[in-house]
Amino acid sequence: THPNVVAIEDFGTLRDGALFMVMELLQGRSLHQELEKGELPATEALDIVLQVCEAVQAAHDVGVAHRDIKPANVFLETRRASADRFVKVLDFGISKVVDEKTTTNLTKAGSVFGTPDYMSPQQARGEKADLSSDVYALGVMLYRMLFGTVPFTGESYMEVLIKHITESPPWPSDVASKRKLPPLARDVVLTALE
Repeated sequence: THPNVVAIEDFGTLRDGALFMVMELLQGRSLHQELEKGELPATEALDIVLQVCEAVQAAHDVGVAHRDIKPANVFLETRRASADRFVKVLDFGISKVVDEKTTTNLTKAGSVFGTPDYMSPQQARGEKADLSSDVYALGVMLYRMLFGTVPFTGESYMEVLIKHITESPPWPSDVASKRKLPPLARDVVLTALE
């Protein structure tokens, strides 16, 4: 439980054997929907990513890697009491307990799970995703919020994965200068993408 993680209120099995899960009702829109309009102002992007970091840190504190951090899994809830948006991280559907003592591995070795645009190099190689995979995805997401695009694009799923593995992310200095992004923004994003 964390204020920035969607709450699961109940779950169980119906009489006919169907499984169900009841989540809290959220009002607002996804970060993905918000980014369809273009990049966000730097202060707004920072506020959103800091709230996502709070949720991810709460998961990491209990040894859980989300493994699919992306704008579609970040919900911008509009609270009735204020115009400020409150961030909720959704969809822990492919998350995994990352524990060095655990001998079971529910993800088949060599399997690739996640969204290619936000996937860490180790995930792209089909290796064990760890907590740093979420940090990488946060860096990609902040990049997208600041520039309106992800650092790597391609004609195919595989082309994007290969770029994550083999290339260093570009930093569009001219765009950053036009947007008046502080120099520290480059350090934060590129450090997350290391």
